[in-house]
Amino acid sequence: MLAKFWMIIIAIMVLTSPVVADKIKIATWNIQQFGQTKAGINESQNEQTKARTEHHKANDTIGKIAGIIKKGKFDVVAIQEVQDKARKTLPKLLETLGADWKYIESERTGRGRQEQYAIFFNPVKLTPKDTIHLYDDMEDSWDNFSRDPGYAGFSYRDFEFIIIMCHLDPQQHAAYETERLDDVYEAVKCKTGTPNIFVLGDFNLEEGPADIAFQDDGLLDEENYPEMKAALDSTYDTTVAGENDETTYDNILFDSGQFELKEKGVYRFDDEFGEGYDKNISDHYPVWAIFEIPDI
Repeated sequence: MLAKFWMIIIAIMVLTSPVVADKIKIATWNIQQFGQTKAGINESQNEQTKARTEHHKANDTIGKIAGIIKKGKFDVVAIQEVQDKARKTLPKLLETLGADWKYIESERTGRGRQEQYAIFFNPVKLTPKDTIHLYDDMEDSWDNFSRDPGYAGFSYRDFEFIIIMCHLDPQQHAAYETERLDDVYEAVKCKTGTPNIFVLGDFNLEEGPADIAFQDDGLLDEENYPEMKAALDSTYDTTVAGENDETTYDNILFDSGQFELKEKGVYRFDDEFGEGYDKNISDHYPVWAIFEIPDI
């Protein structure tokens, strides 16, 4: 009788306990010129390249990059500016990170110097739907992006979402590209059939024409996209060299009707780890945000 009583009490406690919402921590990081030299594995006979490779090897740059990712406790981190035609850098980073991580990568893109996108993720929590696809913007016979955006789908239990990642042109073309990110967003939403989309990466935005274009005609246009928000405002500095509030180049955009933003920030690895963690690692900091996963 007593055992039955306690079973009833436990059942009531379980049923009346508040439900703890699931959360996901998403990061984006432009790792400047992330290739074999920075990974300390470049076998080039060029003396200058050999010297840079030995410098990064001696300073364990790849180990520091892995340490930043692990210390950040990200569930998924989207990486821009991977420059490695031989595709040896990302396996080296995976080896350094350990068995708790997996990654997917895109094909190379770029009009001049080409690069890849990569997404490293926690395989216990997330499952990729496929690889990273590049957005095909050539249907109208006009190449709108100097580096085509990429996108990839993930699932967390029964919840599916899409990450669109970009590395926009920092020059005069920036305003033109930011205006056309909504085309990418709409095309990916139509193709995948999901409104659960994050748009993130290095937007190369600062106060000026590109920022104005983003807010007037792009994804932050309140008239056409009233629920689209940026995780960071312009008070955040996302570059190592930045000395003012005009360098929020990196950001995470999300639909506030689909996701609730719980926390956000810039991971200042130079402050966290101290000497040796500076522009030798990258000229950008990781940007992160924690979102509550909607009930299925």
